[in-house]
Amino acid sequence: KPMTTAFGGLVKEFGNVVIFTAEDDEAEMHRRIDRLDPDMERLRYAYDLKIVPLPNVGGVFPILSDMNGEFTTSQEFEKIYEQILNMQDLKLIVFDPLASFVHADVNADPAAGAALTGLLAQIATETGASVLMCHHMTKVKDDAVIKTPEQARNLIRGTSALVDGVRSAFALWQVDTARGQKTCERLGVPYQRNTCFDGAVVKSNGPASRNVRHFIRDSYTGLLVDKTEQIEALDSGSAREVKLDAMYNWIVECED
Repeated sequence: KPMTTAFGGLVKEFGNVVIFTAEDDEAEMHRRIDRLDPDMERLRYAYDLKIVPLPNVGGVFPILSDMNGEFTTSQEFEKIYEQILNMQDLKLIVFDPLASFVHADVNADPAAGAALTGLLAQIATETGASVLMCHHMTKVKDDAVIKTPEQARNLIRGTSALVDGVRSAFALWQVDTARGQKTCERLGVPYQRNTCFDGAVVKSNGPASRNVRHFIRDSYTGLLVDKTEQIEALDSGSAREVKLDAMYNWIVECED
């Protein structure tokens, strides 16, 4: 298989995928896939991409609910989960977004956050797949700028139990307008709002690169494309940037 990367990391395993989408319907998912893979390269492989667009199958159902202080899974999810457990070579399960699938106050109740992350860990253990839960970050004021992964981690919506309970968290945040315009100008691409993003691993239970990655949105597919190497190459001619990078790496080594 060709070498594939995602968010700065190498994809090491391939297999079947299940995606639960609560906001995008079947037609929208078809449009996205057609744009991401217009030549239908996905059909060359023997893996299934199973998408469950909840607006088309009776609406959103919770995977976890708070019933008078007791956190339980729903009957709808348990029925589908039985089918998932029978799938072979399953590598990834996606829930998008968290708020639609959890009928409990994970924003304020640490017990709810712990119950959710415990359920996700159980699903990952029983299926052998990675479980990815998409979640929102707290909105910042218009003049506020996220500069570090630590700031981004603190802006993940909900109690600290959410971040503490998962094995890894990757945060994405929009860069400020001035920097976005400068970046697009240097790359020779037109600037639009909602185009330039930074991202980084903000929590990991294992070894992980904590370097900030730089992304530019592809206007046709909507995909965030990693342009980190290109942007860093443009910066490499600046002696000041070289010194700052050296100092940053030295600090990281000292901390390690």
